[in-house]
Amino acid sequence: MLKHTHTHFKYTYKNNVILTRSFWCNQLKSDQRIGPHSEKIYSCIIGNILGDGHLEYRSGSTRLTLHLGLPNREYIAWLHNLYVNHGYCTNKELMFKKQIGKNSKIYFTTKIITYSFKSFNWMHSVFYKPQYNEHNEIISYTKIIPNNIIDYLSPQSIAVWVMDDGSKHNSGVSIHTNSFKLEENYLLQEAFLKKYNIKTTLHKKGYNYILHFPFKEAQLLKIIIEPYMHSSMLYKLQNS
Repeated sequence: MLKHTHTHFKYTYKNNVILTRSFWCNQLKSDQRIGPHSEKIYSCIIGNILGDGHLEYRSGSTRLTLHLGLPNREYIAWLHNLYVNHGYCTNKELMFKKQIGKNSKIYFTTKIITYSFKSFNWMHSVFYKPQYNEHNEIISYTKIIPNNIIDYLSPQSIAVWVMDDGSKHNSGVSIHTNSFKLEENYLLQEAFLKKYNIKTTLHKKGYNYILHFPFKEAQLLKIIIEPYMHSSMLYKLQNS
């Protein structure tokens, strides 16, 4: 069970479209929106934070921003619909923009942005470390793995994380945790071992490391997270 979980909220439906929620109205400022939120939503957001997502703290509230690229169009649509159908972002059609990357490679990306909530601030404080200037002023935030990450690794959050940042690797599964420090990867290894009895290894990637689930461990991982995976992303567990 995730910490900071609240009771499930109620919806008002008309033709299967959400019109209002008990914690939302246009008159409320973002720093007055306080939930409650379901464990499902918290798990999904935390999975996105660990993966491709970024929490933005501004004006006393926090929102999730996701930059996602093709070819995972089905997963992107599923994720967007999840947040739309639960009332967390606009149902405006996603637009894919052309980008030119390394070696003039062309690719397309889109962005999902949730509404801002004061009740998301705790996630920002858990997963982000402030950086200060010489005047002791916060100038930026760095995403981190908290010491108590074990409290937040629910099966659904891991599934979303794998869909964001996982990949097949030989006969196992890898999660691209190379944006985190070595010590933070150790925390992740410890959490998977203690909570799910899954043993992982670390593979060097450049100057950093990625978290790897060997074949037998990947089979255990698959049992835990497959019910929460979108069908278009099951290929990431194909060898397991």
